[in-house]
Amino acid sequence: MSLYNIIVIGETGTGKSSLCDLLAGKHLFQVSDSAESCTFETICNRSEKDPEIGIIDTPGLQDSKGSDKEHYDQMVKIIKSLKNLNLIVVALNYTNCRLTSSIQYMLKFLCMLFPKNISDHIAIVFTHYDDEYERKKAKKYKIDDPSLEHKKKYIPEVLKLIHNSTGEEVNKSIPTFFLDSEYICNGNIVEKDEHTLMEITQLLSYAKMRSPIPTINDKANIKYKKEEEEFEERKESKEENNKIITIITKYKRFKYTNYDDSITYSDWEKTGEPKITEKVIENKQSDVSKYLDLANNILGLLNKNSSSNENNGGLFSSKLGSDSQDNSPDDNDSILSKIADRVIKGEFKVGDERKRMLKEAGYDYETVQKIVNSKLAANKKN
Repeated sequence: MSLYNIIVIGETGTGKSSLCDLLAGKHLFQVSDSAESCTFETICNRSEKDPEIGIIDTPGLQDSKGSDKEHYDQMVKIIKSLKNLNLIVVALNYTNCRLTSSIQYMLKFLCMLFPKNISDHIAIVFTHYDDEYERKKAKKYKIDDPSLEHKKKYIPEVLKLIHNSTGEEVNKSIPTFFLDSEYICNGNIVEKDEHTLMEITQLLSYAKMRSPIPTINDKANIKYKKEEEEFEERKESKEENNKIITIITKYKRFKYTNYDDSITYSDWEKTGEPKITEKVIENKQSDVSKYLDLANNILGLLNKNSSSNENNGGLFSSKLGSDSQDNSPDDNDSILSKIADRVIKGEFKVGDERKRMLKEAGYDYETVQKIVNSKLAANKKN
């Protein structure tokens, strides 16, 4: 294992693997001339420029084949296995520079993985920097430092991101290097300009000045900043065999907070066995019997009166306790006596409610109440 280790992260096409070759002093990493990534796994090689330093190349973020998450776990395992990770190098393309969401995502994760003093162990390298061209342009437009604009724009962004992720107060700058990492031609290393060679030497020296990054958070998850469980109960009721059956089922899902603070959820899944309860429907059958009894009484009256009175006059008079000769007094008395018995039992309640119920059933309240009073008086004597 190397005494010092540098890990390089960056998007596909930034010249990240070429930068690793420059740091190693030899063509040891896969390099592509196209926008397609050719690094599909995390690779560790010892630098030949300084054998005490190990260089770690990672798959390009936002890989055009969409395999970012596929390789993250492997990269994290290697990072956690290193007891002495000294420097995290963020590679950005100078000619098309953006602190993209994938770079921010990775930096936020690294802040979770190394929650203490990570700002002391980060460096920014702008690749594809043509020093001669930039100095000529600066001279033409009377610019003292051609790299100053990039420093002013991107260093504060990275510091702010670190502060928001860790709460760490960052009042310093971040070491920044500018070099041309395109130097592989037909598999051979092409001698670089003096500026690039000087920047590489300074970068390697800076890495050796850094102590290992302290405190690895083993609970840090590359996929999510935070993972929480959510529970929900769903109730379903149905009526069956004079019972109300209630089924309560518990569900669980995961709430994921991503490193860009967006929220995603897993699908709901059942958890545990459903809870089933039964409740008997009280008085349901007796109520039905009462209404069937009433219906049968009315049907009997209709059948008996239909032959004697075409307009159903006999029906109404019998219900009202009339002395109409068209109806049998014995029949009327018998029906009204039964109704009175039911009143005494409380089936027609009391007061105005009794009047309403008797009226809706087709009976005269005064007539029925007289029979009720008579029956109650006779019972009292006995």
